[in-house]
Amino acid sequence: MTGHLIRARVRDSLPKLFRDLIPQFGNIYANMLGENSKRVGVIAGEKWFFRTGSYAAILIFIQEVSAKECILDIIAYAGGTGLIDVSWGAHPKYAREVIQFLVDKGYEIAVGLEIDNFSIEKLPEDIKEKLDWPHQ
Repeated sequence: MTGHLIRARVRDSLPKLFRDLIPQFGNIYANMLGENSKRVGVIAGEKWFFRTGSYAAILIFIQEVSAKECILDIIAYAGGTGLIDVSWGAHPKYAREVIQFLVDKGYEIAVGLEIDNFSIEKLPEDIKEKLDWPHQ
């Protein structure tokens, strides 16, 4: 199973982003971890996609960089169909819906990274470094 990752910077506070994203994308789980200026918001959701005849899942991690800036990691995955689990574009569409939702709400957002067919082998370099990831 593969997914789709989008990483973006958003110029606004974590609590505001969290409050706006949960009703739209958090129909499974939401939590805020950490304290003070080192918090991370976690949002999990799912949505039915007719094109695959199944639900796709989404995870949104909101890392607080400062009181007015956050980094989002948006990962859409699951819900493929057929023998080779094809998503027929559901993963990129779902991940991009988060970006479009924030743009429509007036957020200042800059997409910095987008990885299609995302899997553990395609972790961003900063995550590999933090984890001392052995797989190359």
